Amino acid sequence: MNPYLIPLYGVPALITIAASLSKNKFLRWGLLALAIIIFWGILQFCVIWAYTHPFNSDDGGPRTFALFFGWVFGLIAVIIPTYSISKGIQWLVRRNRK
Repeated sequence: MNPYLIPLYGVPALITIAASLSKNKFLRWGLLALAIIIFWGILQFCVIWAYTHPFNSDDGGPRTFALFFGWVFGLIAVIIPTYSISKGIQWLVRRNRK
């Protein structure tokens, strides 16, 4: 099992939840950008680890794709769903309090 998978999804998700709880717009966007950058950085180590085994042929394609488009995958797979779910839960809690 790849040791980078848990931090790959967990750390950006926690930062995104913190961003959804923030009232300050600039802090919120800064935390979301930080989550995307951290996801992109950890993804590089995850891909390198996955393709350093002797039975995997490595032509550099996965590493290059992760380098250029890894942030898009993080945005679609982690940041947007986590932010939407967190904001939805906050909306439901506010609605039930009224």
